[in-house]
Amino acid sequence: MKTLLLLRHAKAAEGDGLADHERPLLSKGQKSARRVGRLLRGLPLGDVLCSSALRAVETAELALDVAGYEGSVTFTSELYLAEPAVVLAQLERLEPEITHALVVAHNPTLEQLLEQLTGRPTTLEPGALALLALPGPSWSPPSGSPTGTLIAVFRPDDLRKGRRCADPETIS
Repeated sequence: MKTLLLLRHAKAAEGDGLADHERPLLSKGQKSARRVGRLLRGLPLGDVLCSSALRAVETAELALDVAGYEGSVTFTSELYLAEPAVVLAQLERLEPEITHALVVAHNPTLEQLLEQLTGRPTTLEPGALALLALPGPSWSPPSGSPTGTLIAVFRPDDLRKGRRCADPETIS
């Protein structure tokens, strides 16, 4: 079994003359990323894949610093505004012995991927983290019906208020 964590970048600044790829996190987004880092602390993350967009890079760096993560992070432009198939292709490149991976990227990509893997639509606002279980020994999902299980969604407001997560049965 594989464990996949999908983290949507935290709250970023509006365009204000910046190229979309160069938008930084707001102070609120920085705080949210650090809260996610506390949640990730102690998880056996094998690899991290991250969009090269500044807001995703900052989210990953802040969260992973707080988590104490010392593994590898792959920053790639391929995850910027990517289709879900691109994320899956990136995951398939991971070593088979890696059991936990984190992807830090954008919507609608992450919501579409989540629905593709689990069969259920799920909203991921900025800074939200979804935890999925994927069956089998490979990062390549079997074709056909969704086979992943949504374990939990950690939303920024819940983390700020000290709540652990949303029940997957109540996720809209």
